[in-house]
Amino acid sequence: MKVLITGKNGLLAGRLKEALSAVKISCTSINGINMSSYINDKYDYIIHTASPNSEDCNNEEISKRYVEESKKLVKAAINKGVRRFIFLSSIQVYSGLNNNLLHENLKLPEAGNKYIQVKKTIENFLSRKEISSKISPIILRISTGYGSPVDKNSKCWHLLAMDVCRKAIKDGQITLNSDGEGYKDFIPITNICSSIENIMIKNIDTGIYNLATGDSLKIITFVGMIKSILEHKTGNKINININEDQLMSTEKHIYDNSKLTNILGQSTVNHQNEIDRLIDFCITHFD
Repeated sequence: MKVLITGKNGLLAGRLKEALSAVKISCTSINGINMSSYINDKYDYIIHTASPNSEDCNNEEISKRYVEESKKLVKAAINKGVRRFIFLSSIQVYSGLNNNLLHENLKLPEAGNKYIQVKKTIENFLSRKEISSKISPIILRISTGYGSPVDKNSKCWHLLAMDVCRKAIKDGQITLNSDGEGYKDFIPITNICSSIENIMIKNIDTGIYNLATGDSLKIITFVGMIKSILEHKTGNKINININEDQLMSTEKHIYDNSKLTNILGQSTVNHQNEIDRLIDFCITHFD
């Protein structure tokens, strides 16, 4: 099996290539610029992980270029006979819905920030019959992924868990930009990678799937787990500073992952191991 992964400098692309290569799947990773020009071979799968972050999406030029590049990538893949296309969307597309249980059949709200609009635009493009019939896309709405990158220059240190760990090692304390009372479905990168591997092996049907743990934790609870492991590893007391002026919604949503787990089986979520690996990486590179 031959796989092309976009987003070479990101957290997920690096870990995904590492995981797939370990099981003898041939992987090529590329950056997010002129992606369509790299399709000069007949790949079995393209995994499109490249994406601007929320801040970058507020730049109209960046978001527009990303959408155009993504569409060109899909069309080039079709022309070159690529069998399948996996697009990594985000669980954030459900933002604005009041449902406690969020599943793939819900109609998405039209509103949303620029990042959400970009993800929905690519989802809609892949779902068009003239596109989906030719490349059998799989759209994965991923929850809050976290873990250690393969390179310290990976563009992931603005993300919550990675930011918390790096700053705790460098500054000896954890500082949150909010009161930490909001909920997120934190999923280890290990689980994301193993799910994508199994999706390809099982050659699952075209469609949209939530890739989440199915359980949401308070941010302050999750950060408390990081603090506990950090203190055990370093022997140092770590304080958590919260921003009481930035109140988060305490509404808890559950992202229904049953559509995917009914096919792949329920995988074990081991936050301890993923946090351990992330902390060890930060100690090696930032202490």
